[in-house]
Amino acid sequence: MEKTSSNQTFRHACAISLLLVLLIYVAWRFTIINEKYIFLSYLFFFTSLITLISSFFIIVTTWNISTLPLGSFLYSKKIDVLIPTYKEPINIIAKTLKAAEKLDYPCKIIVLDDANRKDVEDLTKKLGFRYLCRGHNTHAKAGNLNFGLSHSKAEYVAVFDADHIPQKQALTLLMQCFTSNNIAFVQSPQDHFNTDAVQFLNAEDEKKIWHDQSVFYDLNLPAANKFNIASCVGTGVVYRRKAINDIGGIPC
Repeated sequence: MEKTSSNQTFRHACAISLLLVLLIYVAWRFTIINEKYIFLSYLFFFTSLITLISSFFIIVTTWNISTLPLGSFLYSKKIDVLIPTYKEPINIIAKTLKAAEKLDYPCKIIVLDDANRKDVEDLTKKLGFRYLCRGHNTHAKAGNLNFGLSHSKAEYVAVFDADHIPQKQALTLLMQCFTSNNIAFVQSPQDHFNTDAVQFLNAEDEKKIWHDQSVFYDLNLPAANKFNIASCVGTGVVYRRKAINDIGGIPC
């Protein structure tokens, strides 16, 4: 968040420059319509026009970045953590569960195993978590989560995929964002361990990591706050149970 907000003036200048260049290009493209190749000429022109229009709307929706004000600690609010799993390697699941064990917000952790595996059950019970298995995987992850919700009574529900390792302060920070009863869920950003992948830049310096998902998590989502909208990616998220109940559960 700080990486984008601190460069807002620079971003605005680049955005305006981009629109001007695209506008000039589209205007020029219209002057070189070739009557011998009328179809291709108009195809290129309308492609350029669509680029201009889509760029304009992207810039408008991401012009200002606003963050939710953090409220006080809500340790009095009960929260259940659902960890759905289906055939992920046991060593991957173990890393996630051990990280969940260190969460600094009081919570009940429930592992939802759609693969009905004894090793997952043993690991879950060894860590003192609740293990649930429905014996099938109808409607995949959504069905698994709805099954978990039917065994949960907490006012708030967090979801972490079996291959996503939450930081210990994750729930504390996310719960502080529920400053209004109108907030249905709060989505957290994600990052990856494999910083040698092509999508990363400046991976040699972790403080400067910027990749394709950074645009979504550090720019698009914060900018959406201005329009009172948000996107849920299905993991690293905390839901208000009432909001889920109001729509009849997780959509399948």
